[in-house]
Amino acid sequence: MWTHRAERRHALALLRQPDRAEELVPRHRVRVALVADDHDPTWLALRQVREATNPHPPRRARATLGRRRQHLHGRDHDRARISRAAQRAEHLQRSTPAAVHARRLVRAIGTRRLDAEVVLHWLRHLVGSPPPRALSRGSPKDNRGGGHLTQNRKRSRVASSRLPPLALLLVTSTACQTTPPKTPTCNPRDLSGCIIEEVDVLGNETIPDAAIKERIATAESSHPLGGVLQGIPILGLSDVLAVEYERFDRFVLERDLARIERYYRTRGFYEAHVTAGRVMRRKSDGKLRVEIVVREGKPVTIRKVDLAWVDWRLPEAADVTRAVTEAKNTLDPGKRFEEDGYEATKKAITRTLTDRGFPYTSVRGDVNVDLVAHKADVTYTIELGPRATFGDIRIVGLGELPEKPIRAALGFKKGDPFSTKTLASAERALADFGIFGAIDVRPELPPEGEPRTSTIPITILVEPAALRAVKLGFGAEAGGRVEAHGSASWEDRNFLGGLRRFAIEARPGLVFYPNALYNLVVARPSYVLPEIRLRFELRQPGVFEPRTQAVLRGAANVYRPLNIISAPAPGSPEAKEPPLGYREAAVTLGLERRFSDFTHYLGQFIHVQYDDPFLYWNDAVPEGFTRLLFTYLETVGTLDFRQNDRGEVDRIAPRRGVYLNLNAQLAGYFLPGDADDVRLRPELRAYVPVAKRVTLAFRLGGGFLIPRSDDFARALSIIEPKARARQRPDANDDGVVDGTNIPLDDLRRSLQLLQFRGFYSGGPNSNRGYVYNGVGMHASVPLRDTARGSVPPWAATGGLTLWESALELRLSFTENLGAILFLDASDVRPGLAELRLDRPHLSAGLGLRYATPVGPVRVDVGYRVPCAQQIGICDEAELGYDVGVFGYTGGFPIVTTIAIGEAF
Repeated sequence: MWTHRAERRHALALLRQPDRAEELVPRHRVRVALVADDHDPTWLALRQVREATNPHPPRRARATLGRRRQHLHGRDHDRARISRAAQRAEHLQRSTPAAVHARRLVRAIGTRRLDAEVVLHWLRHLVGSPPPRALSRGSPKDNRGGGHLTQNRKRSRVASSRLPPLALLLVTSTACQTTPPKTPTCNPRDLSGCIIEEVDVLGNETIPDAAIKERIATAESSHPLGGVLQGIPILGLSDVLAVEYERFDRFVLERDLARIERYYRTRGFYEAHVTAGRVMRRKSDGKLRVEIVVREGKPVTIRKVDLAWVDWRLPEAADVTRAVTEAKNTLDPGKRFEEDGYEATKKAITRTLTDRGFPYTSVRGDVNVDLVAHKADVTYTIELGPRATFGDIRIVGLGELPEKPIRAALGFKKGDPFSTKTLASAERALADFGIFGAIDVRPELPPEGEPRTSTIPITILVEPAALRAVKLGFGAEAGGRVEAHGSASWEDRNFLGGLRRFAIEARPGLVFYPNALYNLVVARPSYVLPEIRLRFELRQPGVFEPRTQAVLRGAANVYRPLNIISAPAPGSPEAKEPPLGYREAAVTLGLERRFSDFTHYLGQFIHVQYDDPFLYWNDAVPEGFTRLLFTYLETVGTLDFRQNDRGEVDRIAPRRGVYLNLNAQLAGYFLPGDADDVRLRPELRAYVPVAKRVTLAFRLGGGFLIPRSDDFARALSIIEPKARARQRPDANDDGVVDGTNIPLDDLRRSLQLLQFRGFYSGGPNSNRGYVYNGVGMHASVPLRDTARGSVPPWAATGGLTLWESALELRLSFTENLGAILFLDASDVRPGLAELRLDRPHLSAGLGLRYATPVGPVRVDVGYRVPCAQQIGICDEAELGYDVGVFGYTGGFPIVTTIAIGEAF
């Protein structure tokens, strides 16, 4: 039977928390009774394993093992005994559940493929099994069946899951059947097993609650969305079904108090004490509130940081002294001493030297803490070792891939100075090819104890991914329009050899016109419009130099443009008018390269694009719309300093850093085509960590279109007063702009060009309080003069000047779930370099994020702030269409968007 029920409950509580196994298991001891048979081969094998892995062997074995006894990761004779035990267990034929679990666990140990998840999975079955009431093959008093009862009063420590080999006490019964572990019940006497609803940390003035709670096992029950759905009708059911209850264990709490004191010491508080751990039970529902009271005390600060050189010599040391000093200065005197910062500085010094040709660098740190003065003196002792160069370079695992372009992209050769920074850059260069599933760059240093050589061979192990792929799929969109599409693509990452990358994709689809998300089920579509998009891309690496790529792209599309003209209301007379479509062909040719360890980017391209307008289900050509040819040069440059908490480049979920981008286009001038302008699109993004799980993100962008003629400005100046009064330019349908003699066709042509070259704002990646392209001036211009009596929908005209800004507070609840609070503002103006801050189009809102392999799936709800669309006007009904077109949800100024990927 169990010798201590509280410890059994404790074991079960720990095994239910595999994510905390690394912290809990090393400190936990299990005392159990063993039901065994000395003639049972399963028990004999398990006993050998236990004796080989037990850091405290039975007294009769101590004389044999002596001081050679080590943990599982120790001596060879221990591994040999474990291997023999595993071999015996693999030949067992017994089939009881406990024996099966034990044999699998033994096999995992013998093959050294054991990790924390495997241990916890099988220990749940072994430790969680109730002890037998009687032996099936006899009893302690009647040994006719060969069974007898033995008890082992020795305690065995379960080793940390951080170590690949674990020292385990294996518990099994070959004479009984096992049952699944039962959910612990609440014991009103010592509160063991009661649900923990709240954990509070009191008295901590410097270290935040969240940092302390992350390092203890006594945790609050986890409710979806932080428990905001509790008590809400219907929605509260999801909280009941998805809640993860945490249960109280007084032994765990006792160890947590010691963990907190140890954690405070790592943060520089050597006199910190946990003065109390109080547990209170609520009378209403019986759930617990745990209070942990901390007295931090005075922190230890850094008095000085010194460097000591074991083999300082000229001229090598003189070349690196300044860099080492800069790395050392990251540990500032006067600041609180923290172990993480101390270790990070030691690693920074080591990396500084290995980056500069010293692969054998050794850095030892010493800290003297004066508890009376609350000061710490830090000394880093540095041994340089010999300076080295790169030796022979071997690339292993290429298969059918050519070696020459891969070797050229490494960026170093035999005889170059050794540098870990160069090796990391080479690894990123190989990853940029997009053809390897695994890359390992290894400097082959001589084993410890052998002479240190000044030439370091490099071995590069690569594992190619699938070079060719065929993909089939389908998708749908429900937003500004409703459509369904299929997708078929083929890709070859070594096309015709030479690591050329070729991909082609076809995407046919159907658009349900004029329906959108808000009226999806209100009315039937007037038309079902076919669309098809074909595209291909060819990349040739190693053009001019190893890390420059040539890019050739092509596309052929038949589509209805969403931003060219908005959709009318379903069922209206305007919805029966043939919608506008385009037949488009485009080709792009250019060069691109990444710099500074692939964090910065520069690309130069030339584009040729041909667009042919047409009306669906109608042979007529839209009046005033003409075939367009665009030929323009494009330069794209980015400076990317975004990083995560570990200091690594992170473009998906950055925590700190700055991102700068500029897109510059030149159309016309010496290039043929219908566009004749300069188009600039700068953008700035910044990220600041506010707390461990909170990030402040900011974006500021702009756009400037500089045309050589005044056609755009003249057309927009004609439309602006009409839009302000919510009037059509041609209200009497005579083909001429009212009050002028300007033909409507001239207006259509200018708007058609502007739709391809102008700027727009509003939507999920812009101003989230507005519908797609809802910010800025709109106009109601019919596609043809023959559409008498119909009122065409209001469509965005675009503008020559744009500014946008966004501020986000990003909150991370779990590894995959998060939320944001955002504030967006933007404006589009018809004049060149015309900025009006009295029209901020301010919108605020919140959103949810769920991380997926393709990017975060997000739901954003944007609310247009009253009186902040145009300063001084609070009623949106009084605003003209020169300000924008507004979307509503249930009569409220709210727009909801669903998208994949962050807004910025």
